[in-house]
Amino acid sequence: MLQTPLILRKDWDILIILDACRYDYFRDLNSKYFPNAVPMKVISPASNTYEWAKKVLEPHIWSDVVYVSANPWINSKIPVKDLDVRGKFFRIYDAWLYNWDDKKNTVWPDELTDVAIRLINKYKDKKFIIHYIQPHAPYLSLDIEQSSPFPLTGGDIGNKKTTLQRLEDFVVYKLLPRPLFKAFLKWRYSKGLPIGGPEFVAFANLSLDEWREAYMKNLEIALRSVRKLISRFNYKNVIITADHGELLGDRFWFGYKVGHPAFVYYKELVEVPWLEVKG
Repeated sequence: MLQTPLILRKDWDILIILDACRYDYFRDLNSKYFPNAVPMKVISPASNTYEWAKKVLEPHIWSDVVYVSANPWINSKIPVKDLDVRGKFFRIYDAWLYNWDDKKNTVWPDELTDVAIRLINKYKDKKFIIHYIQPHAPYLSLDIEQSSPFPLTGGDIGNKKTTLQRLEDFVVYKLLPRPLFKAFLKWRYSKGLPIGGPEFVAFANLSLDEWREAYMKNLEIALRSVRKLISRFNYKNVIITADHGELLGDRFWFGYKVGHPAFVYYKELVEVPWLEVKG
């Protein structure tokens, strides 16, 4: 089932977006947090937030919706690349600006939940989209340094690459088998060279099991916070979904292996959860 028509139907009061949340990982954790609801697998139209917002949010007017955004792609201040959702919503609250943790390079789920509760109580007649960063990296349970020049986006905002650079990216990111790609990133990291966003840092420095466990813990932290939010509004119809999925080293030989490149429609990137929960 396609996600976009379900969102546009707007038969929800609160739409929770878990950034980079894969359906399979959500399914495995769901019964622990929402035992009375079963998630459905839906297909996102996008493989990263920029593409999702361009296809789902930007073409429409959401005059009865407050968007609480921990992700700077969706903001009330400026266009990002050619994405501009200003004026599309009743209000956008820029949690990425006001509630950002500079040490972890993210907005903590509980911080976003507290803001959302306050705004829901303030705008009682509005619908809400609440966009959590997690389970997107950086991974809150890790002590390793995860900072990079591009802590959230992976460095693709506003950068123009030469033909040679694009060819190099194709060879390195898509043709190297996973062990060689990991060794390449680890070498760059050891030299203090940029390697991308925090998910690339985790891939370079952790085993696959450790990396996937860190992703799962991020999701658990988010779900605990979402459960807290839902418990406060038992009269609301709440949907939990995601903008896109995530690559966690799933591919060994050819193809992207890390993160969520735009316009790449592997199942790990477009299969996302759709869960209806009553408070």
